[in-house]
Amino acid sequence: MDRNSVMGSQWILNFCLHKKWSIGRCNRFMHDDEGKLQLEGVCSYVSYNKRGYLQELWNIPLDSCVDASPLLVLNNGMINIFIGSHSHLFLCIDGCK
Repeated sequence: MDRNSVMGSQWILNFCLHKKWSIGRCNRFMHDDEGKLQLEGVCSYVSYNKRGYLQELWNIPLDSCVDASPLLVLNNGMINIFIGSHSHLFLCIDGCK
């Protein structure tokens, strides 16, 4: 996909697109590498006879439930996580710390 045809959105062209970056939300990722945008879905396969687990890595108090899945932005080795809640709090968290 050519970077000039991304959803017809002019705002995305204002970013510094010559760098490598990724944006992820709802198991879908948009990547840019050398001016070529790529969209992809991410699926995980877990066998029905395997048992999974969850591990809490960090915790942020938002005073209410979260509105939607977080937005992950990966840019030049940095990870930013954007999270909003019904209490009208909106946070940008450094995902590397």
